[in-house]
Amino acid sequence: MDEDCLADLGLVVVELVTNVWKHAQPSEGPATTRITLWLTADDALVAVSDTSNQGPCSGTATPGLDEGGLGLGIVATVTGRRWGWHRVPLGKVVWAICPLTLHREPEPTPEP
Repeated sequence: MDEDCLADLGLVVVELVTNVWKHAQPSEGPATTRITLWLTADDALVAVSDTSNQGPCSGTATPGLDEGGLGLGIVATVTGRRWGWHRVPLGKVVWAICPLTLHREPEPTPEP
């Protein structure tokens, strides 16, 4: 696994969980948040579930000017727009697929 990809994965997890803490916690009573991670050879699927049925909304923040509202934009950029959400019986699940390897162009072979 590429270290940069692992850092991106960590960023995606933090952004998704932060959205739950900021926007999906009920005003009263306990809340349940579950983080699930599935790994394949090339990708990691992160799923964060919570008890709110309100879907996430991408902010209209201006990078460098606004303090909040950038999280889902960051997730979209890091994942190549491979993220989404769906309702479940007791809330919703927000998911993202992060690459675990960088697809780099092969180094040119030096000429003799």
